[in-house]
Amino acid sequence: MIAVPTILLLLLPLRVLAQTNTDFGPQLTAAALEIQGAISPACEKFDDCETFVNTVVPRCQTLRGDPGCWCGNHDPLHYCAICMSNPTNNQTTADQTAAAIDGHSKYHQLCNAYSASLNATASAGASSTASGTSGQSSPSVSSESGGGSKTPIGAIVGGAVGGVAVLLITALVLFCWLRSRKEENRIKPSSVSLFSAPASSLAGRPYSGYDHSQPQSPPPQMKYNAGYAPPAVPYNGTGVYSPPPTSNTSYSKYPEPMAAV
Repeated sequence: MIAVPTILLLLLPLRVLAQTNTDFGPQLTAAALEIQGAISPACEKFDDCETFVNTVVPRCQTLRGDPGCWCGNHDPLHYCAICMSNPTNNQTTADQTAAAIDGHSKYHQLCNAYSASLNATASAGASSTASGTSGQSSPSVSSESGGGSKTPIGAIVGGAVGGVAVLLITALVLFCWLRSRKEENRIKPSSVSLFSAPASSLAGRPYSGYDHSQPQSPPPQMKYNAGYAPPAVPYNGTGVYSPPPTSNTSYSKYPEPMAAV
């Protein structure tokens, strides 16, 4: 909130400006009208004089002789006054020349003074605004410096919340790790069954009902060269077995080849 002295300082330039308008306005109006009254018939047709008489004077009088209006329309008034101050014809009298010179001189002096007052007013307003701003900023600085001694509650709360979050994350990670270890240590079902015994164990198992205590020898093989043995007592038809006649022939494994005819 802007303090009352600051408002007064801000209003001071406006008051000075109003006072300046009151001081310079009537004097500039009088100087301009003196120049207008000194216009000779030879200068009436001059462009700057026509603009000064038909445009500048009515406008500034409507604005109640505002100094900014008179000094802001410098060229038409200035060159019109020169037309009478340095006449090049015999239609301008000495009185008109003297009045134009006097009004023209007063006009420049008043505009210079008005410009200087405006600059001084602007400088005063800037300095007053700066002083008011510095006066307002000092309590805020002191309040900030006083607030620095307070305990930083926000930082403490943030640290506490961060610590709790870290603890929760650590507990969650530890729980997951223990659970995974428990799953690894659990006894898994065996994949071995009665029907999946190795071949070595089946090879040594004896067949039921068969004695493997003594190995059996293979049966004797017949020799092809062995002679034919007739029965001990051949049958002769009479009911009495008689021995067969002795024969020297024997079966040969490899028969002799036949003689060629």
